[in-house]
Amino acid sequence: MADRAPRGAGSHRSIGSLLSSLAADAAGLLSLRLEFARAQAMNQLKRLLVGIAMFAAAAILALAALGALIASAIAALENGMPLWLAALIVGVVLVLAAVALVAVGRSQLKKASTTAPANLVAGVKEDAEAIKESFSAGYASEPGQQ
Repeated sequence: MADRAPRGAGSHRSIGSLLSSLAADAAGLLSLRLEFARAQAMNQLKRLLVGIAMFAAAAILALAALGALIASAIAALENGMPLWLAALIVGVVLVLAAVALVAVGRSQLKKASTTAPANLVAGVKEDAEAIKESFSAGYASEPGQQ
């Protein structure tokens, strides 16, 4: 970078020197872009891990709260019936809720598994076409190719 000749009417650099300088600058730029992308990815990963840890802690607390709520529901029902019947009623309600959640989750997974690959393939095809067009346009604009 410091070995460049000053720009002026009397300075002429060879094509080889210009191409070499261009390649060095492009390599340096690519290296900086990769380093920046790596730093961004690490920052994203740290945030993702903190978020996952917070969700895990919340899930543990929610599970403990659910246990307490189930026990209180059984205790409330136990006032008018035997304890075993109150526990059975609460258990059946929980099983029905779990079955409903599984059904909804399964339908969502089916929808996701059928649409995601199609979108991915279409996106990759569009990217490949854009790259082909940019290369074709670049080669057509070279001197002697028009």
